Amino acid sequence: MNTNKNTIQIVLVIGIVAVVVLGVWAFTQYQRRPATQPMSQTGLPSTPAAGGANTEPSNMAEVLAAVETFTIPVADVDELAAAGKPIILVFGGPDGCASCRVMLPGLVEFYNEYRDDITIHFVDVWSSQQAIDGWPLMAIPTEFIFNADGTPFVPGDQFRAGSFDLIDQGGTHAFTRHTGPLSYDELVGIAQALLAAE
Repeated sequence: MNTNKNTIQIVLVIGIVAVVVLGVWAFTQYQRRPATQPMSQTGLPSTPAAGGANTEPSNMAEVLAAVETFTIPVADVDELAAAGKPIILVFGGPDGCASCRVMLPGLVEFYNEYRDDITIHFVDVWSSQQAIDGWPLMAIPTEFIFNADGTPFVPGDQFRAGSFDLIDQGGTHAFTRHTGPLSYDELVGIAQALLAAE
């Protein structure tokens, strides 16, 4: 009987030690994990910043203020196409999305350079559910690109294969989507292709 009692005590001690060791290991793994992006009320995760860089400029308050000048609550392509210019819409969240924040300085620079030739808007997906209704978003940031007549942009051979998703609805090409942050240079490349197509 004492042997059974001793065996049970040994098993319990080993079990408790195993649970403690596992708990310590899990905690250290949690501490080492890369920072994750919080999910918004839309449920959209943010994509990793290019090259894994999650640094933002020291003047982020100025960048965010500049982005506000071309932020719209809801994007209507037909309405935007009335201006007769190509359209680039960037869906993202300036708060809680590191990839979006990393992209914003280049987006502001791009906007300042190309706003006379291209309709460029930032759509804050966290501002309301209406902001994303009807848009095939999977993560943020996501860019949608349209020609001046409102038809989806068709990327040429100068773009890396697989960089864009051509999305059909009802058998018709409805959206050209890029998921993930775009650098200033990548935005300029898209702008040049859009303007050359006019």
